[in-house]
Amino acid sequence: MTANWSQMIVTWTTFDKTNTSTVEYGINSIDKSSVGYSTLFVDGGNESRALYIHRVILTGLRPGQKYSERIIA
Repeated sequence: MTANWSQMIVTWTTFDKTNTSTVEYGINSIDKSSVGYSTLFVDGGNESRALYIHRVILTGLRPGQKYSERIIA
């Protein structure tokens, strides 16, 4: 969540670097899209796995509505 009630942050991880961090979303149809960013994270465990953490802010959301979303990574 953000301080703005009409926004939401979507976060996910991938093992591979991607060219884009995009979420498509909408109420009755997927008709909006937001682009975010990814950051490299290396865990502190024995394997030192590298993960990419993606973050995208969805904007223009309406309270009480159910949205569909699709991640394009």
